[in-house]
Amino acid sequence: MRTCAPFLIAVDMIQRLGLPPGSDQWIQQDAACRRTRLDSRGDWHDTSTGPRDARGALWGACAWLALLLLTAIPAAFAQAYASGSRSIDLETELVTALATGKRGLAVYFGQADCAYCERLWAVNLKDPDIHGLIQRHFVWIPLDIHAQTRVRTLDGQWIEILDWARQAGVDFTPSVLFYDARGQLALRLRGYYPPYQFRAALDYVAEGFYRRESFADYLARGNDRLVFDEGDLNPEPFFSPPPHILDRRLPAERPLAVFFERGNCHPCDLLHSYIRQRTDLQRRLAELDAVQLDLSADIPLATPDGQRLSLHRWAEELGIAYAPVVILFDRQGREIGRIDSVSDFERLDTLLDHLAIAPPSGCQIACDQSSDNPDLGIRPAKPMGVIILSLGAD
Repeated sequence: MRTCAPFLIAVDMIQRLGLPPGSDQWIQQDAACRRTRLDSRGDWHDTSTGPRDARGALWGACAWLALLLLTAIPAAFAQAYASGSRSIDLETELVTALATGKRGLAVYFGQADCAYCERLWAVNLKDPDIHGLIQRHFVWIPLDIHAQTRVRTLDGQWIEILDWARQAGVDFTPSVLFYDARGQLALRLRGYYPPYQFRAALDYVAEGFYRRESFADYLARGNDRLVFDEGDLNPEPFFSPPPHILDRRLPAERPLAVFFERGNCHPCDLLHSYIRQRTDLQRRLAELDAVQLDLSADIPLATPDGQRLSLHRWAEELGIAYAPVVILFDRQGREIGRIDSVSDFERLDTLLDHLAIAPPSGCQIACDQSSDNPDLGIRPAKPMGVIILSLGAD
């Protein structure tokens, strides 16, 4: 069965199933669906022959819907395909991205009958850390390389997707182009990258490392991880063995540091590489009750404030969208601060300094005073004395 190649049009047709089959509106919709193919000589040509039978169009659209359901594409990404737009203005998309606090654009080029495109959607984009990072830092713009859609590029040029792909050096799929807040190309991923490398690419762009080192060098910084299998977590001598006692309703003897991590996680590897290079930091962490939790294992636990929750539920309540996150709690179980960014690893010292001098009860005055000192890199978060590190990319 031949299906409509542009995913954009296929999903758009799903939205129009209320149209009478064979009606003029349906046939006009179907006529807009045309395919191009890359022939053996590497040339693009149009293989569509005009309107097809409405029933064939329906089956083609249903085939795409089945693929959508089977691969469980996150709704935030699938929505862009379902917009039905015949033109995309990247300048407007970038303005919108920056207005909502994002770092830039991630433009995906794919096509039907592309095994690695399907793998990127079914594996990479279903990874919770990758999903969380894209939602937080980028506007994800998926494009079917065959679609008859015009794009306004970031240099103001209106051009067909296929012509733009040629100009941008996208010679096979999948490919992802990352653009920063200035509209400059920060990174080009050509071909399929497994989740470990793809996650590293997101951090590399979002946190501005592309300005000072190559992606290959950034990726190589995680090569000294101390794991045997991909799913293993990096061990540290200061981690307390299970079972973990997190409940702080009765004040504990020492503050608590909780490391939320996952296996096969490039920034987690960078975190441990940074700690292993700092014997003084290892010593300071050993003075705490340090606990390492695997976000992939939804274990039951008692939280510092005494709630009995699953790990996933607690992470959700804490607003943890991806790993690694390090949260420090005082002896009474109140959050003092957190690290959730590769570029913020160096602020661990500041956070530990604050933990050492944290008063035993509410500190609204201290919080207000500290917020006036940008050198501390901290800001008030709650009137009960919680301070969270300000996470900037620069």
